Order: sequence, then structure tokens, then C-alpha cells
Amino acid sequence: MFNSGKIELLRVKGRCNMDPQKKIGCLQGCLSAVAILIALIIGVVVLIILGLRGCDKKLSEMDSRLQGDKNWPVDVMGCKYKEQWSAGVDKADALKVVRISLDGVISRESDKNLGIFKEIDASSAVVVRDKIRAAKSDENVKAIIIEINSPGGEVTMSDLIWHELKEFKSSSPNRKVFAYLMDMACSGGYYVACAADYIYALPTTITGSIGVIIPALNASVLAEKIGVKPVTIASSKNKDLLNPLMPTDPEHVSIVKKAVDESYERFVDIVCKARALSLSDVKEIADGRILSAKDALSNKLIDGIVYEEDLLGIVEKALGGEIKVVKYEMDSFFGNYFLDGLMMRVTEGVKRSITTEISRSTTMQYR
Repeated sequence: MFNSGKIELLRVKGRCNMDPQKKIGCLQGCLSAVAILIALIIGVVVLIILGLRGCDKKLSEMDSRLQGDKNWPVDVMGCKYKEQWSAGVDKADALKVVRISLDGVISRESDKNLGIFKEIDASSAVVVRDKIRAAKSDENVKAIIIEINSPGGEVTMSDLIWHELKEFKSSSPNRKVFAYLMDMACSGGYYVACAADYIYALPTTITGSIGVIIPALNASVLAEKIGVKPVTIASSKNKDLLNPLMPTDPEHVSIVKKAVDESYERFVDIVCKARALSLSDVKEIADGRILSAKDALSNKLIDGIVYEEDLLGIVEKALGGEIKVVKYEMDSFFGNYFLDGLMMRVTEGVKRSITTEISRSTTMQYR
């Protein structure tokens, strides 16, 4: 019988007497792995260098635009938009109209998620705002068609887009805004539409839902049952507003309700002024209900039910000539994709936490 020392010695000898071909194979595998790792490191370095060069290019382009042609469509970051023909006539002397899409829940962040390239072709509120500002900076743009397909969203971001559309109209005489409601243009989506001179919808559009909401959860009973006891250090009792682990405080509800009511009254007032309706007429339907396109037309919330070809004819008639409808596309040089996309994803990943996700549910919304 062998003892443990002899067995270990035999194992060592067995490894030392490995077939030379196997040794060569192992060595080659190790060298290949090292080579792949080096190639990956070099690739990352090259990508970073190209991205930095792209940023330099963006800054130099911004400087040249500021010193040269000020009518180029440029957003607040100095990034140039490419114009892509979308509808109408493709003629240089046609009246330029910009088509901008507001798609999804209205929020600062985009709903679209394309991996590290999250903000490419995004329709978040900030991107929509920047496109409106770019259109405002181009004196050749005579109108904006804002296509809205949204169930609503954040109060502040809805109001921000509404404000930017109003600024576009006031920036030059005879500029127009046309709102075109798609599948759904409810609550904050309709709020944005109220900045338009004309509002049109498709036969199957759902709109309305005029109202304000702050969704919140209260799990105090559940927390008590499972033995969770909240400990909150606050400067005053109202600082701990709507704590989901504490019993609902009527005073807190009253405070939040006041803020909701004020925002609601602003919403109703904007609808009244935009549609030339009385307060009583608007409040009759401003109870959160959704409306079909037919009902919205009968209640004067929209100007008509049309398909796109009819809408283009209406725009031409309002502007007094042939129109060329264009869409804005972001410059696609690599620096935008790599640095803006990747770094934005990394930054967002660091910022997000459980606390942030919980607090987002209590954001005041036009929903």
C-alpha cells in the first residue's frame, strides 16, 4: 500500500513527464490568449483616441458655425443636424417644414434602449427640445409638424416642450406649428399639442385624459407584518412626505393635493386658451377621461381628422406654397456613438439606485 507522500510524488512525476506535443499545445493556447488580450487593449485605446478626435471635430465645427453661417440647424450643444427629406416636394425653393416626433412617455430620459447607444435617434423630451431649438435657429424653417404618440409623462418636461414650441412660433413672423396626433396623444401629449396653431388626428387616435396624477405606494401594513421598522431622520415631519413605510398622513395628502390641483388648473387654462373654449366646457371633459378622435373633434379639442397626405395639403395652404418636409438626424461620426453613447450609459448606471427608482414613482405626471 502506498502512503500519501509517495502518491503525491507520482502525481508530480506524471505532470513533469507530459507529452511534449501537449506542452507545445498548452504553450500555444497561452500565447493565443495573451495575444487576444493585447489586441483587445489596443482596440479599446484606438476607440478612445478616435472618440476624442471626434469630440475635437465637434468643437471645431461648433466654432466655425458660430463664426460663419448661423442658419444651420444646430442644437444647444453645437451639434449639427443632418436634414433628411421626408415628404412634400424635394425642391430647394420650397418652404421648409421640420417634422419632429415625440414618441413614448414624456421624460428627460429616452424610452428607447439600444445598448450603449441609448441616445442615438432618441425621442426623449430633451432631444425633442433640442430639435425644436435647432429649427428655431434656422430662418428658412417656416413650420414644425410635431407628431405626438404619447400617453403623457412628466409635468415639467411636457411643459418644457410646450414652451419651446411657443418660442419657435414667436421667434419669427408667420411661423406655424401643426400637431399631428398618432395612436395616442393623452394627458401630457395633448398638453404639448396645445402649443400648436392647428391640431389634427388620425381616425383611430385616442386623446384627452386631461389631468394630473402623482402615483405613490404605501406598504406600512406589510412592513409591520414582516417586522420592518422605518427610521427616518428629517428636519420636519413634512420633509418625510409620503414615506411608503409610514401610515398615510392626511396633512401630507393635503399638501400633495394642493400641488396637483395647481398643476391641473394650469393644464385646463392652457387648453382653454389654445382651443378658445370656456372654462366650463373644458372642465366638463377634463376629468381624466380619454376621447376618441370623433369625440375630440365634437368637443373642439382638435381641428380635424385627416391622413398624412391631407395634412400636408393643409400645411401648404396655411403657409401659402409648396412645402419640403425634412427630418433631423444626428451627425453620425464615431465620437458621438462611442463617447456620448457609452459614457452616458456608464454615468446613468452609476447614478441609479434603489432610492432613485422609488422616488421616480412619485413624480408629478400628466398621465
